[in-house]
Amino acid sequence: MAASASPAEWLDAFCWRCGSAEVVPSRDGRLLCGPCRHDLFDSTGSGETPLGAVRRLYWEAHALERCWRCMDRSVDPNDDLGLCSTCR
Repeated sequence: MAASASPAEWLDAFCWRCGSAEVVPSRDGRLLCGPCRHDLFDSTGSGETPLGAVRRLYWEAHALERCWRCMDRSVDPNDDLGLCSTCR
């Protein structure tokens, strides 16, 4: 990273993840170098299947709507534990 560049200039010229000057242009507006873009968006480092990733992401997005113990009944929005009345 250039020592004379201000923070705003640095964000406009270098990879946001590793600081490399080898930024690959993209339509999404993210300034990332090729290796960082691949690591973040193209590879599944965990070996997780696509269906498994969809299930996990769905659960993470809706974690407070269903009881985390039985994963079946709905949870009261004011409940701090995330348990339905039966599992409580």
